[in-house]
Amino acid sequence: MEQIRQFFANQPRANIIGIFIILCTAVIAPFFGGWDYLVAVRGETLSEQYVYTYNPYPAYWVFYLFAMLPPRIGYILWNLTNAAAFIYALRHWNANILAFAVSVVCFWNFFGGQCEGFFAAGFVLAATANPLLAGVGIFLLTFKPQVGLLPIVFVLLQRRDWRILVIPGIIYLLSFVVYGWWIPEWLQHIHRSYQNVIISNTNLSLYPLGLIFLLLIVIYHENIKVWILAASLAMPYYPIYSLAVFFTMEAPHWWFSLALWMFYILPGFIKNSYDISKFAFMIPLTLLATQIWKANKNRREGSQS
Repeated sequence: MEQIRQFFANQPRANIIGIFIILCTAVIAPFFGGWDYLVAVRGETLSEQYVYTYNPYPAYWVFYLFAMLPPRIGYILWNLTNAAAFIYALRHWNANILAFAVSVVCFWNFFGGQCEGFFAAGFVLAATANPLLAGVGIFLLTFKPQVGLLPIVFVLLQRRDWRILVIPGIIYLLSFVVYGWWIPEWLQHIHRSYQNVIISNTNLSLYPLGLIFLLLIVIYHENIKVWILAASLAMPYYPIYSLAVFFTMEAPHWWFSLALWMFYILPGFIKNSYDISKFAFMIPLTLLATQIWKANKNRREGSQS
């Protein structure tokens, strides 16, 4: 208790408010929403009938720890685990916790029951922890390949330490013992699921045209934020709530957060409104342009010093 008191005593007031909002949202959300957790994650983990999810099979071993509990209790613990992971990542990157807490992607994660907190914490571990814990981080990033693939490649290129592959390697080898060679079945499942989500209003992708943005990871090879945003435009499916990983590194400014809320909320109150979700790609595109401008500015300043 003393350590907790000291933690909050050393935090700016805005951070404390942000942490409070994140934790409260995580606890309250299971009483009002949660289709993604209750039906997709929990339902399919228990039934092993993968219709709505397309995670690699070892991910369901982690999901089962929550799915085996009564639905609401499991959902609350699921959200609190993701909340703690988000707070851990926000603290590590020294991002604006309050700005993240009131963003639409934060609310969407908790009220939907998504698992992007695992990826946010996973990347911190993969990038900074000792090889064993970094391996755990790599494993967490594999839960959604469209979100975790480029961060994994980034970490491998930056750290150049094969030991971080030991833990995920053991887990995936064990999965082949348990499930057999499940990769072809999983790829077929991804193809079927992709047909359902490609037109979803959560999708930010410009695929296949968006593949051209992958060239940016060569130009800005040292900038993980550029990598993540390039992936959001290039992958066949990249949902808006997965930007939570990016926002734990650089939380949205208040004007951008407000714009996101208006983008997704206002059309529901406007009769015969145009389907603006077709323009969702503008969200990561705007963020990407901002990151490139910052990176070029830093390079110019560095060359002049």
